[in-house]
Amino acid sequence: MPVTAHPAFDKAAEYLRVKLVKIDLDPNTLRVDLNAVKRAINRNTILVVGSAPNYPHGVVDDIEGLSQLLELVDPRHNAPIGRIGLHVDSCLGGFVLPWALREGHYGVPTFDFGVTRVTSISADTHKYGFAPKGTSVLLFRDKSIREHMFFVATDWPGGVYASPSLAGSRPGALLACTWAVMLYNGDEGYRNSALKIMNTQQALVKGIQDNEHVTGLRVLGLSTSPVVAFTFNSSTKFDIFKVNDAMARRHWHLDALQQPSAYVPPPPPPPCCY
Repeated sequence: MPVTAHPAFDKAAEYLRVKLVKIDLDPNTLRVDLNAVKRAINRNTILVVGSAPNYPHGVVDDIEGLSQLLELVDPRHNAPIGRIGLHVDSCLGGFVLPWALREGHYGVPTFDFGVTRVTSISADTHKYGFAPKGTSVLLFRDKSIREHMFFVATDWPGGVYASPSLAGSRPGALLACTWAVMLYNGDEGYRNSALKIMNTQQALVKGIQDNEHVTGLRVLGLSTSPVVAFTFNSSTKFDIFKVNDAMARRHWHLDALQQPSAYVPPPPPPPCCY
């Protein structure tokens, strides 16, 4: 997976005792480096991960490129899927990018099941799906993969116990609220919100780029998602961290990024009386 992929993959790898190989980025686009991915794949590789978009920079990895790479190193041999899966983490963009992609003029690359080797996609309903937090969607290309998500114990004295995820019990109220929110918004509602979000994103990017010679700020990577990351040019002597402090005083709450630095949070307040 690229170094920008979500730390949840680190967590899963630690739980499952799977070796996680992190891949550097193309320095210009901040997409995962396809050549580095190709070099890293070996006979023990079980999954390749790409983000649509990644959380730090809002960059959509080259999912089609990853798919073509897997066609080369892992031919399917007439099977429905290859030996190596391709997961697309679209938790952040899953309820924006499909509509932006459909419109065709936001530069969003194809990242869904239309890409041959994509085997699974994750999307968070609690982000731009506007549903309560604690609900997400995991989609599979093939039922045979989905079957491995379930745990079933058939010999328990209390009867048959089955669970579809690591979380055994899940609150039905959250699922009901999510379903209601999705019915309320519908395709047209999500389309309208996606276009407003992407138009705002493009305005931010254009504003930063048009004034780069004045402010010294530059956009990080090729942003085609709701996220815009920016920092100072290396030749600029201003401290990007102080910009963050100034923005916070104006009630702009921006995330802190590192490697490269693009904001750090202010220090926590001193502890009070215990």
